[in-house]
Amino acid sequence: MFDPNSILVDPKFRQDRQMLEAAFRFQLVAPLMDPTLSKSRRQEIRSRLLATTHEHPWRGLITLSERTLRRWCANFSKDCLPGLVAKRRNDNGRCRIMPAEAVEAAQKLLEEEPRRTVAALVEMLLERKPEWKGLLARSTLDRHLRRVGKPLRKKSDAYLSFEAADPDDLWQGDILHGSLALHEGKEVKAKWVCWIDDHSRLVLDLQAFPDERFPVIEASLKRAILKHGRPRRILVDNGKVYSGHSFTLACSQLGIHKIHSAPYHPQSKGKVENFFQFLRRNFLNEIENLPPMPFERLNRLAAAWLDTYHDRPHKSLDKATPRQRYQPRLHRPVTLQVLEESFWQWDVRTISPQGRIEFYKGYYFVDLSLANQKVIVRYDPCDLSRIILWRDGQKLVEATATQLVHKAKPRRDQPVSKKSSDAAERFMHSLEKAQQERIQREVNLIQLPDEEADAS
Repeated sequence: MFDPNSILVDPKFRQDRQMLEAAFRFQLVAPLMDPTLSKSRRQEIRSRLLATTHEHPWRGLITLSERTLRRWCANFSKDCLPGLVAKRRNDNGRCRIMPAEAVEAAQKLLEEEPRRTVAALVEMLLERKPEWKGLLARSTLDRHLRRVGKPLRKKSDAYLSFEAADPDDLWQGDILHGSLALHEGKEVKAKWVCWIDDHSRLVLDLQAFPDERFPVIEASLKRAILKHGRPRRILVDNGKVYSGHSFTLACSQLGIHKIHSAPYHPQSKGKVENFFQFLRRNFLNEIENLPPMPFERLNRLAAAWLDTYHDRPHKSLDKATPRQRYQPRLHRPVTLQVLEESFWQWDVRTISPQGRIEFYKGYYFVDLSLANQKVIVRYDPCDLSRIILWRDGQKLVEATATQLVHKAKPRRDQPVSKKSSDAAERFMHSLEKAQQERIQREVNLIQLPDEEADAS
């Protein structure tokens, strides 16, 4: 007995599959082909065919549209059974709406930088050809690129997601190693320090630094707190900089509950990890195609890119933007003085019989009444010109340096070299231009007082 499903696996039935499809279509429209049918009876059969499902030989249950039924009837009336054979498209694999030039340009951009995503390619193509707006569908471009060999992205492991109930209830922090940048005449690897609000996905602070020591974590978190207030909790990994006594003490003095993620489980910090992936695909990959630039320009470009990110609909926020979602119910302001005192680092030293303290090769002198005593030295790692002496939880005295070798805690640099890309340079220029235009629009919206009205 003939098994229709065998045509799915047996190559000799490939041609028969088209005929079987035609036969299936004919069996459906055959009742309508009777020339003796009255108009009312024909309409009754048509309504029944459109309202019920039909068992396809290999696709399962299907439904028909009015247009499809009308087309099948017309094709059978014209060419009989051959008219119902499914025609193979002669433009299969070709671009019908999307310009072929766009696909070719996307291929070249992908060859230049294989890590570029389809979304990033669309942005770069529209920056080059604004007239293509509305013609570049991401799914269509992705399909054409896969046809020419674009690799599939590896799927990540599954994990249970969560979300803070309110803005500033939980911040996630992490560090990402980026491309080379110029620091004090040398090339060093940029360390991107980020704080992101768990509820809204708003990036509270994003900065590139030449290292990832405690002072840069302090600088970034202080900026975020000064701009947005104090969070109730922060979620960080188990790195030394986050687990150290100085950071724990700073969080405690500010009243911030510090939470550590599970070891070897980055999914627990999924918000910031996902943002880092998006940042790398849509920004850092282009930065890496340019010669190393100073940290000042790198951070300006990042601020310009963040403007576009914050106004971009987020799929996890029901298509709302991070800027729209970030509406804090409770603002917890912190003064600069309190921040400074909270982030002072500390170390233990013994005062010499001469009342001298040696600290990072600098010399500080205090009253001889403190000689030979062990004290806690609290200090600003970015400014070693002064130190504060503490004992038993109380501030004793402030000492200034009489001999200063290092103005700040010393750090090391690692020089290397990098390539250049015109497409990446154009993309970065467009980011800066868009930010300048946004700022100009906001300035134009400011209502200035009428001088003549004030004079009267």
